[in-house]
Amino acid sequence: MVDALNTTLSSYFTNLVSNLMSLERQPLSRLTQQRDTLTVQRGVYLDLRSHLNDLKEQVQALMSSSPFFALESGRAITVTDPSVSGATVLSATASSTAMVGEYRVQVSQLARAEQWVSAEQSSTDRPLGKRGVFYLGGMGTAAASLPASSPGVNAVSVGMVGSGLRELGTGTQAEGTAYVLEIRQSEAGYEFRLRAADGLAVAIYDKARADGSLTSDWQSLTPGETYDTHRGLVITFSDTPQAGAVAIDYQAAGVTVDVVESDSLADVVTKINAALQPEGRDLTASMVGAHLVFTARQTGVVHRMVVQYVAEVGGDWGSTPPPEAGAWDAQDAQFTVNGIPFTRAHNTNLRDVIYGVSLNLAGDAVGKSATLKVEADYSRARSAVEAFAKKFNEVVEYLEDKTAITKQGDTYTRGALANDTVFGELRYKLLSLVMQRHESLSGYKSLSEVGVTLDSNLRLSLTDPSRFETAMRQNPQAVREVFDAVMGAVSAELDRFNGSSGYLTQSLSLLDRQIGDLGSDITRFQTYLADREAMLNQQYAEIQAQLISLAYAQQTWASIYGSVNRLF
Repeated sequence: MVDALNTTLSSYFTNLVSNLMSLERQPLSRLTQQRDTLTVQRGVYLDLRSHLNDLKEQVQALMSSSPFFALESGRAITVTDPSVSGATVLSATASSTAMVGEYRVQVSQLARAEQWVSAEQSSTDRPLGKRGVFYLGGMGTAAASLPASSPGVNAVSVGMVGSGLRELGTGTQAEGTAYVLEIRQSEAGYEFRLRAADGLAVAIYDKARADGSLTSDWQSLTPGETYDTHRGLVITFSDTPQAGAVAIDYQAAGVTVDVVESDSLADVVTKINAALQPEGRDLTASMVGAHLVFTARQTGVVHRMVVQYVAEVGGDWGSTPPPEAGAWDAQDAQFTVNGIPFTRAHNTNLRDVIYGVSLNLAGDAVGKSATLKVEADYSRARSAVEAFAKKFNEVVEYLEDKTAITKQGDTYTRGALANDTVFGELRYKLLSLVMQRHESLSGYKSLSEVGVTLDSNLRLSLTDPSRFETAMRQNPQAVREVFDAVMGAVSAELDRFNGSSGYLTQSLSLLDRQIGDLGSDITRFQTYLADREAMLNQQYAEIQAQLISLAYAQQTWASIYGSVNRLF
């Protein structure tokens, strides 16, 4: 007996199984084609959703309610008419709040850091034989005090310096370097901050975060609280806060740097620069030849160094006379703006001179003048309008292409979205919205009135930039209103498709379910086909085995009867 399971099907039976399976697979082909069609449609929907999201971003930049609003006048800065040809004199940056105008800046003196140079030492890299102590920033004892009148503050005292933090530098009214505690009243209540003598806010303990971090911003004030700056100064507020400014004297404890006989000049420089000095009156050490050089870290009189050396062995360091009187003294920048005199501790980042402007005096400014021009700049607003028009055109062109029905000869080709009329309607709605007139507005009533129009090919552009800038200059509120009206309508239309319950959102959800269901059907049908093919192979193997068995039987009988016939 022939084993059907070990029988290889003949080509006749394999062809028969193949033909039968081709017929059986036709439903699978239809299911796969349906899934592929839906997958392509899903890809088009996703692509369109991305386009509409990008357009929504450009729309938001033109809506005044958006934090990304770009339809505002910026400021352009130019420096002209230097008194000496080729001189830089100054540079500046401006915020959108800076006042448009011309400012003539005349500089008579730049701020300079204090410097001290020791006498020439015996060597730079061999032991100097000196022993003593450098006191940097203070003499080891801290102190704090208030003036006789200090409204809103009961007391100040000395506190600890937080780990890794720098102590506040010495500041006293006697030398004009005192700190100023500012208190103001806001809608949220009283607030405070600490300001140094140079006018800059000081970074102190951040109450709101309470994690040891610092802030120079305004902080909430609790009546009667004792507040620790974590930088050596403790402030006790009164029970009845009062807006104003209170001067605070603070004497820093400072740090010490020990010098031993085996130290070389290079060793001393390294030790000093490694010390965590109080901030504001600190210094850096360096070597020039065999001289020890100290330089204040910041410019200006209020940032003069606080340093003292107490010698034990080998004497002090001596000093080198400056090349000219006052050459190494600290000095402030002195200049006038439109004839008004100013004195500042720094040369750069001067934010309290011209409103909204950060002013920087150049290294070549002494004895020179130049004119700083602050002008209205509409380039950001113009770019935002142009970016919107560009993306708007891309969306309209995409919808036009995907909803089109084209004819080539006798063949019609339908776009991927041609069967869904809602997308053709979206295209026409967007085109109508950008050109719609809003008669309820008191100023400009359409985008075309501010230079934004559609051409003959229905492409949007800023066709008249000068008209747009004139409108922005003469009536910016009316420009904002017309853009708010148009962009609000466009945004609402986009939300109708891309919102949480929008058409595209729901359609994609439905497509995902359909594709998932088809995938399950395909998997089940593939399993059925595999089982069906195995069953057919088994059946035809058994038939083939029976045929082979019959053939063997025929041969056997033929041989028997053939032998009998030969006997007779």
